[in-house]
Amino acid sequence: MSPRRLLLAAALAAALAGAPDLASAKTILVPVTLVGGIPVPCGAERLGTCHNRWHFALHPVATAEPGDTLVFQTRDALDNQFNRTSTAATVAAANLNRVHPLTGPVFVKGAKPGDVLAVTIEKIEPGPDRFGYTVIVPGFGFLRDVFPNPAIVRWDLDSSGAVSRDMPGVRVPMNGFTGTIGVALGPGETRVAFQREEQLRLAGGFVLPPEPHDAVPVGICGVGGSFAGGPTPCLRTIPPRENGGNMDVKQMIAGTTLLFPCFVDGCLLSTGDVHFAQGDGEVSGTAIEMNAVVTVRVDVRKGRAALGFRLPEIEGKKIPGLLK
Repeated sequence: MSPRRLLLAAALAAALAGAPDLASAKTILVPVTLVGGIPVPCGAERLGTCHNRWHFALHPVATAEPGDTLVFQTRDALDNQFNRTSTAATVAAANLNRVHPLTGPVFVKGAKPGDVLAVTIEKIEPGPDRFGYTVIVPGFGFLRDVFPNPAIVRWDLDSSGAVSRDMPGVRVPMNGFTGTIGVALGPGETRVAFQREEQLRLAGGFVLPPEPHDAVPVGICGVGGSFAGGPTPCLRTIPPRENGGNMDVKQMIAGTTLLFPCFVDGCLLSTGDVHFAQGDGEVSGTAIEMNAVVTVRVDVRKGRAALGFRLPEIEGKKIPGLLK
């Protein structure tokens, strides 16, 4: 038997050995603190279930078995800095250091570096306030040179679609997906990612370098935190990387399975930045952003990274026309 066939056979055997026991699968809530149906800021989360930086030293907030269902309560992309009374001036004053508060991370038992974490999106629902927004933040987004001024569209959300008094006569159907979802990079991958982004920054590229101000958790990523600097610092959630992250792929809807290579024990899964709907790319810098409830099922595919699986993939071909 060829080396590749031996590798495939070993991976299949490992996968079958680690197949989840569906009869014992459970549902695990990963909550956030709500006041009036609105999440408190990430930095004020007393449950400890929020972070806005990626790092391998983050402490898991829950533990799951393969086959378990996770229900994540999430914040919106800008940490709920906007509401139905917000104006363009509110957008101009937004604190971008708080971008992408994520709920998690969750430790998945049995997952090791070299494995793949399969995350099947089962349901995405708007949060209890049923509020969404689309904003133009000066200096941010693909068309930042064309639209330099702050702006906001405030949306009311329900299952039939999004409507706004700022855009009368328009209804946008729901196509909910997780804008940011991923696992932790390991120390080596963190070092490599930091080095390449620093090279891009020094060359004049658009980069969000490590920033300890307003970083959560403070003790690890904040000012004076154990990984606020150095060769493996806490990384911003932008851009997407080998661990997934801020992918903003509108096809990652309920019914798809997201595959993430694991770089640390337990993989450490987190998500947030949920979109009610988005076009092909966030040319203004945002979609219809919302806090949400995201339900996923997790499984572990043993040894898949040994077959060269080093980047996230999406399985969705059972949904007609979704992925060609």
